[in-house]
Amino acid sequence: MVNTMPKVTVLIAAYNEEKNIKKCLKSVLDQTFKDYKILLLDDGSTDETVIIAEDFMRDKSVDFEIIRSETNLGKISIINRNVFLLNTEYIAILDADDEMYPHRLAEQVEYLDKNVNCDILVGQQCLQLGNGSTKILKPPMTHAQICTSLLSKTTML
Repeated sequence: MVNTMPKVTVLIAAYNEEKNIKKCLKSVLDQTFKDYKILLLDDGSTDETVIIAEDFMRDKSVDFEIIRSETNLGKISIINRNVFLLNTEYIAILDADDEMYPHRLAEQVEYLDKNVNCDILVGQQCLQLGNGSTKILKPPMTHAQICTSLLSKTTML
């Protein structure tokens, strides 16, 4: 029997991201690694986030699903409430106002496949500032820093 379940779920939490959601989704579609599905968790948006996402993804040949919350729960709560629904080997979390570099999934899946004892993989963030410069944000590195970060905010995984 052939396994048709994608290897990765790209989980996107969104709240009123109508200005950013298309760029975010496009960055996922532009991944060199293609064995994924996209789960958009709409956290009670009152703008056009969901309509724009549905329209943008309508003719794409990728597994795409939206789960909507009637109220704004907050990013961590909407993720925690729905993460149990995922049945792929890996989960990649992406904020709706962020974009993925084209090789992110390929590099992370390769690393995780080679390092089977690795439970969590954290990447750094590159911020594009208004003045045209960039700022690199380093991820938490110790076990305690990672636990604290996961409890208090979303961290690139």
